[in-house]
Amino acid sequence: MNDAAIALESFAKQTCGRACVMPPIQPVVLDVYKQSFTAFVGGAADKYQFLGRPLDIDFPDDIGAGPTGIMKSCMRKFKEASSSQITKAKFEYYGYEEAYSTDSVVKRYRGKLLLNLLTDIKNILKEEPNTQINLVGHSLGGWNVAGLSEELSKAKICTVHTLITIDPVGILLSKSGVGNDRARIYYLEPDPVAKKWINIFSQPLRNYRDDYIAILGGRWNDDDTAKANFNSVSTYHHGQASEMFFEKKFLENKISASDLLISELKKVIK
Repeated sequence: MNDAAIALESFAKQTCGRACVMPPIQPVVLDVYKQSFTAFVGGAADKYQFLGRPLDIDFPDDIGAGPTGIMKSCMRKFKEASSSQITKAKFEYYGYEEAYSTDSVVKRYRGKLLLNLLTDIKNILKEEPNTQINLVGHSLGGWNVAGLSEELSKAKICTVHTLITIDPVGILLSKSGVGNDRARIYYLEPDPVAKKWINIFSQPLRNYRDDYIAILGGRWNDDDTAKANFNSVSTYHHGQASEMFFEKKFLENKISASDLLISELKKVIK
């Protein structure tokens, strides 16, 4: 029993004639963030060409799928919308290939070294331990940021503050192929670890090409994604990640995923 509980027990004896058992007083731990880092992670053919081609081999731009820059555009729009409301915020754009553990380290695309989100997070936290880490991923990027949040927690690197998965895909594709032919995503279904998880599932009234691609990859929509703190169903198509991100579908259609992220970024001390 700590000093505070002993004092309360003594007071109870003096005033009531007998003491009630007092539970230990638990300290309240508040997160104090000095800056934030938010990664926007694209899916297949978002930042790099897709269809299983080795990243270190050059191909003409008109061969294969992408890049589309969907999440790059989403990040740009978010920065423009939030710049006047937040401070000490850093952002970076990644392909899903760069958010799969340390897999992208030393790999190249058109002669340029790929980024690696896990390594970047470790370096950021080494420089400033009180950094709020947020992950926003679409499609295969949604699957990988969920898996990465689990890996970061298990490795005791950090607990992701805000995790946003936009129509995540990977249930089928994660098991397709072997070795280097397998998509660079987490093999096992993620068990995300985050202080706040926001998940959006796309269910359009009519499927387009991008929706069929998501179906082939295996949309992640099951009992595990139901565990998210915030869940919504959108009628936007799979490729319309920005629209889903900014759509007001939460709290009686008054708040969007982007609004929820802004509210967390505001917690950084000025």
